[in-house]
Amino acid sequence: MKHFLLLLGIVLMVSGQAWAQRTFILSTLRHKTFASVTASSGRPTVSPFGKNTQNFLGKGQSLQVSVGHRLGWHWGIVGSYMYSTNPIRKNDVQNDLLRLVRVNVEQSAPWQSTATNCTLQSAMVGPMFTLQAGRFVFDIQATAGYAQGTSSDMEFNAQYQQEAISYTTPARTILAPAAGAGIAIRYKIFRWLALHGSAQYVTADLRYDNLYQEVKVGRQSSLELIRPHQPVGLLNVGGGLSFLF
Repeated sequence: MKHFLLLLGIVLMVSGQAWAQRTFILSTLRHKTFASVTASSGRPTVSPFGKNTQNFLGKGQSLQVSVGHRLGWHWGIVGSYMYSTNPIRKNDVQNDLLRLVRVNVEQSAPWQSTATNCTLQSAMVGPMFTLQAGRFVFDIQATAGYAQGTSSDMEFNAQYQQEAISYTTPARTILAPAAGAGIAIRYKIFRWLALHGSAQYVTADLRYDNLYQEVKVGRQSSLELIRPHQPVGLLNVGGGLSFLF
């Protein structure tokens, strides 16, 4: 028993020394370049470009690829591509439509609805401030560029007192200026690899062309233009892997 405890103590001491040495090495390494992949959960939020009158977006997901390079001791440059997809809150659209045609929810038959997700693809570049503390690396980023937004292709149908009610809005795609800001915390687990968590905010000044909605009640139909200025803001929180060079 004494020999086993002695052997266990030697193993723990050697392991502790190896871990301390590894931590010291990773803490002193200052990589200049990183490439990261981030999967996030995103929610719509406010935009400095204005208010979105078609505020029907729900919580979605995003995937981001970023490449950063440190030019000096703390300052560097970062570029990123982000793809975000958010579903439409169908119940909110249905309630808004019922108010539009002045029908109570209890008086209409169950809805049949289809709606594609709204997507936002952004490519941006900007400055980055980096601060290292041991195996942790903190990045603060501010970026600007362009985004491609695609609205939802929606179709809703129901029955009310033997008359059909329908609502359709075709999808539209537009290219618009975009801006973003974010923070990332990286923890180096190997010389070339780190785990990270991040919070990224992106906003785009979307102005669609020929965005309209068509409402039909029985044989009567109405075609109305929707306000073309529909800015969007998204806050994405998630994590992923960073490759260090």
